[in-house]
Amino acid sequence: TGNLKIGLLPAIYNAIVSQLMIDFKQHYPEINLFIQEDSIQGILEGVIDGQYQLGIAILLPEEEARQLQLLEVNGIAYEVIEQGQFQLFVGKCHPLYAESSVDISVLGQLQLLDYVNAQTFKLLHSFGIQLSTPPLRVYDREIMKKLISQSQMAAILPSFFSFQDYYAQCGLIKGIELNHFIGKINCYLLYPKKNIDARVLSAFIHFIKDHYPILLKEGLSHAP
Repeated sequence: TGNLKIGLLPAIYNAIVSQLMIDFKQHYPEINLFIQEDSIQGILEGVIDGQYQLGIAILLPEEEARQLQLLEVNGIAYEVIEQGQFQLFVGKCHPLYAESSVDISVLGQLQLLDYVNAQTFKLLHSFGIQLSTPPLRVYDREIMKKLISQSQMAAILPSFFSFQDYYAQCGLIKGIELNHFIGKINCYLLYPKKNIDARVLSAFIHFIKDHYPILLKEGLSHAP
């Protein structure tokens, strides 16, 4: 028996959690999983201070080297388990819904939603893009999806956001490629080096390495 607390980004939560929990419990019914949605910074700090035994997080390119160095200094192991990209998510009533890609120059004129940690503002600022209207901050993943699907608001989110998601599968929201924006972004598995031999943590690490790519492929196969 044992307990394992995991920190995940909301975009990744959609892609893997439901099926991952089912599959893992079938293999290891004696291990209790506690999964918490958190921000990138919250996951990094949580793994470092022991709040989470394991984290799965996307590191933004402009902060990646510094954050990896911070993890290394604090004895945290990290491995890339998947790559994705940022997309512009819009709903069916949005004027850009029919587009497959847009240039980042259009972003400054859009009403954007931001999730909790002002990620949108930071991303656009790094590209010198000024928003005509400040982003609306949202603190709930499901509310964000509902707002996107029922309005002309949009959000810049990792492509993982649409995987295994009801709104995306039904075509209520979709991700549009952003031209001249950030390229590939790395999704990392994070865990403390000193506990790598702990039975519970080791079992989950090996399990997720084997199953994560499969779960993402299943998510992609259901994308609209």
